[in-house]
Amino acid sequence: MGGDVAEAPEERVAAAVARLSASGVAVGVSVHGPATRYEATRPAYHVLVHVDPSRFIGLEFDLLDSDGSVRLHYFVDTGRYDVSQPRHAWYLSAMATDVVLFLEALGGGGLLAKVEPRRAAVIVPTAAGLLMVRRGRVWTSAGRYRKDAQTAGRDGFQPV
Repeated sequence: MGGDVAEAPEERVAAAVARLSASGVAVGVSVHGPATRYEATRPAYHVLVHVDPSRFIGLEFDLLDSDGSVRLHYFVDTGRYDVSQPRHAWYLSAMATDVVLFLEALGGGGLLAKVEPRRAAVIVPTAAGLLMVRRGRVWTSAGRYRKDAQTAGRDGFQPV
């Protein structure tokens, strides 16, 4: 994962953003009090990470079409839990792990996508394993991807 698990969640995310930036992705950073917002846009995607260590960690990702329209929207965040409460602190750490895995895959060519005329899918790494996020005609769904990255390549998935 590329970081000491004992590091604070916001430090782990900041280190992953630094590695993404080192891979050649221009990342904008804005700080508002205790909250930090990281944002990057490339021709194929837009990613936004919001970190407020005592309240929230979240990631939004848009897979873009060649005309700039959103083909698939994916997000994860701590919104379900009040992470300011000690009993939910574990969730802040778990979410930071998933954000770090996502950013490292994005920067290292390991975030895989398949764009078809009417559908799009992305294979997202998480601490619990690979997740396939698919856009259907009406909504986006997510489920475990039980194959590996090499099989995904044979199935038509390519690095974002």
